[in-house]
Amino acid sequence: MRIEDVTQESLKLVSKKDLWNLKLRFQQLYNKYFDNEDSVVVGSLNRSTFLEKYQILSKEMKKKKLKLSTTSIDKALFGKLMGKYKSGAEELIDISKPYPSEHSARLQDPDMPHIRVRRTRGSGKGTVQGVKVPETISIIWYITQKDGEEIPVAQALRFPVKDWTEAEAKAWLKSNEIDYKSFEPAEEEKGVEKQLTIVSKSGDERICCGIVYEPGVPDSQDDQATAEEIKKACYYYMENSLNHFKMNHKGNPVKVSLLENYLAPNDLSIEGRAITKGTWLMTVRINDEEIWKAIKEGELTGYSMAGFAYREPSKRE
Repeated sequence: MRIEDVTQESLKLVSKKDLWNLKLRFQQLYNKYFDNEDSVVVGSLNRSTFLEKYQILSKEMKKKKLKLSTTSIDKALFGKLMGKYKSGAEELIDISKPYPSEHSARLQDPDMPHIRVRRTRGSGKGTVQGVKVPETISIIWYITQKDGEEIPVAQALRFPVKDWTEAEAKAWLKSNEIDYKSFEPAEEEKGVEKQLTIVSKSGDERICCGIVYEPGVPDSQDDQATAEEIKKACYYYMENSLNHFKMNHKGNPVKVSLLENYLAPNDLSIEGRAITKGTWLMTVRINDEEIWKAIKEGELTGYSMAGFAYREPSKRE
């Protein structure tokens, strides 16, 4: 099937194997022509219509329960649907909450011109200032462009606290003669209480109600979102059938049933916890014995959303 012929109706009878092959062709074409290129036209497709066709494919694959890994084209589609795509003006960041606290060594100013941002573990076959960076250190790359050629520039080095103390990170920078503009040690992780209550009648219901995201309240990474942006994310979640859950954002989906997903229509209170208007709330039933046990014993304390979002330039690190 040609990408130009992709419609909701045309995909209904397409086999799962052919859907995977079609997704691969989408990704290949995106990488070749449409990655951050708004003006490119291939056949009858411009970037916008290309992403619209891909959205139709994604929905059909989810209907047929085909697991999708997140790729660059998925991030671009998310940006288009959120209405915030501005190449070089905003940074697309992973907002899986939480990820480990990190010490940060800034190598370049955050307002340095660039067309997009990448994050890698270590430098692979490359180097940073002539030094091969180990996988225990993450690198924030600013992708710049010169004479039509894309050039990666290391903007910052991130040292996860599970692998590096502040002293060890600074010692590594000094011993490798890394020239950096500033060093910011990891702050102590902020406690973010997201789970509101666990309701159980005679131990059989296994129902949890909690906050996914609250407007104007800094999270564990000191980011926050407006009620309007949270509304868009909540609606995107429902419209794209993303109601699957994982443990700490890893592994296969776990057995959790979504019962309610909504935005608080007014300021309210649940089990004595004040809820701000516009807060994204979710109620689920836990169908997994081990997860329910972890919740009852206090090992699991709330929801942690995963996705992609745009960070305003003033918030770049």
